[in-house]
This record gives sequence, C-alpha cells and structure tokens, in this order.
Amino acid sequence: NIIDRLSGGTGGSFALALADSQINISGGAVFNHLQGFDNANVDISGGQVGQFLDVFGTVDMTAGFIDSIATIETGGVLNLSGGSVGNGLTAADSASVNISGGELGLGATAQSFSLFDISGGTIGDNFTGEIASVLNISGGTIGDGFETDGVVNLSGGEFEGSLVATANAQINVMGSDFEVDGVPVAGLVPGVATTVFARGGVPFTATLADGTPFEIDLNTLPPNAGDDFVDFNALLTVTLIATSLAGDYNGNGVVDAADYTVWADNFGSTSALAADGNGNGVVDAADYTIWADNFGTSAAAGQGLTLIPEPSTLVWLALSGPALVRRRGRTG
Repeated sequence: NIIDRLSGGTGGSFALALADSQINISGGAVFNHLQGFDNANVDISGGQVGQFLDVFGTVDMTAGFIDSIATIETGGVLNLSGGSVGNGLTAADSASVNISGGELGLGATAQSFSLFDISGGTIGDNFTGEIASVLNISGGTIGDGFETDGVVNLSGGEFEGSLVATANAQINVMGSDFEVDGVPVAGLVPGVATTVFARGGVPFTATLADGTPFEIDLNTLPPNAGDDFVDFNALLTVTLIATSLAGDYNGNGVVDAADYTVWADNFGSTSALAADGNGNGVVDAADYTIWADNFGTSAAAGQGLTLIPEPSTLVWLALSGPALVRRRGRTG
C-alpha cells in the first residue's frame, strides 16, 4: 500500500490515491482535485480538500472541510461523522453515504440505487433523491426543499422545511400517533406497514420513533417554493413501532389501561411475553408493578400525564389480576 500523509502545508492542485492505497489528511490543503481509485482509503481528520473530490473507495471524515462538487463513485463509501462537505455532493449508482455527524452542503444528490444512512448531522437545503435511491433517516436535521423519487425510511430526525415526494417515491414513516387531518389512523398493528391514501392538502402528523414530531401537508397540486407535495402515485405508509417504554405492553406509545389487559391476559405465561416488563421470562406480579409505576407516561413525553389510578385501585387490581385471568380462562 502507498500511504501519503498531509498534515500541513499545501498538497498542490492534484492528489491521487491509487487502488488499494491510502491518503491520510489531518491538516493543510489539497487544492482542486483529489481522486481515489478502487479500494483506496481517504482518511480526513482535518485540513481542506478543494473542488472535485472523486472517490471509488472509502472516505472516512471526522473533521476538516471538503469544498464543492464531491462525488462518491459507484461502489464508493463516505462515512461522515464530523467536518463539512460543501455544496453539490453526488452519490453515484451503488454508492453509500453514512452520516452520523458533521454537515452536508446544499444540493446533494442521491442517484439511482445509491444508499444514504442518516442518523445525525445536518443536511443542507435542496437534497434530491432519484428514482430507486434509498434513504434511511433516523436522526439529524434535514434542510428545506427535500425532494425524492425514491424510498425514504423515516424513523427520526427533523425536517426544517418542505418535503416533495414525486410519482415513484415511497415514504415509510415509523413511529406512533399517526393522524390524518386530526383523525387517528385506525387499525394499526405494530410492525406492519399500513398505506395512507389521503391527499387533497390535508395535514399528516406523527411522532417518529425517536420521539420527534413530524408533519407534512398532503398536497397534490404543483408545489410552490416551500410547499409540501405528495404525488397521487407516491406511496405513503405508516408503521407503528413497539416502544421500549416501560409498561407499554401493546406498543402504542402510551402506558394505559389497554396495557393492563395485555398483562392480565398473559399472566403466568412463559411464552407470550409482551407483558414481561422486567425480562425475567414470565409474566408475573412484578410486571404489573412496572405497568402501575409508569401508568400515564408516553414515549414522546416520557412524563406522567393524567388519570393515575388511586392506590386503593392499584391494590385491588394487583390482588384480583391473577383471579381475573383464571376466570377468563374458565369461561373462554
């Protein structure tokens, strides 16, 4: 392997990483053009790379700055956890971009069959996802003018402006509290995608799996600048995510009376363990205590709400729960 190290000064107008070689940049500047061939590794922990980064291998970036017009070529990988990538990044067919921190500039493009995994960081305005691109968004901040004709799996993060889903787009929203025009989406089963057909400009709201509120207007008229748009032919699905909220035994994002029913119906079970709150392999009285201690909390708020049962009610439920289960068993 050929290893070039640039820790200060200026690297000239052109830098080349041959196949299976590595360039480590921690300072200084490479002006105009840095190119990496197959299996080349470029490690950027500082410094500046000028225009025209062009890499078929892997770029690991924790700090520093890449100027505009960077291209991650077919089969290439960009891992961005810090630093800043300038305007106009392009991820080519079969390229992968993993963003957990740092900043991606304006006008990035995910070409067909490329993959973006966004769990943190900041994505600039006017991001475009082409047909058959895949974007997994679980965190981070997404700028205005986000447009996709591909697949977006959305479980977290924050959109600061408009979202446009054109005819071939598929937007899969994962979380809870799904509402269309203020009406809850009914009939949801945890882990099963349900299609939302509503359009006509009505609002769609949700709480994403990371607890972040999400809202989009389901407009179908040609969008003006700053307007949301979801084409009639685009697919919008919602998937209810079973949360790790203590006591939320039916996974609807809130600890309520329905979770008591799940506990009571499965009391004593060592196989149906949805209500095994303490993970000891059996649904028992300790799992009831977890439900009672968290009654009224929600995944989004994480705080007590209202209608906390009176202590006398809790005692009665704790004592009668197993008996209620036995009575149901005899009459079922």
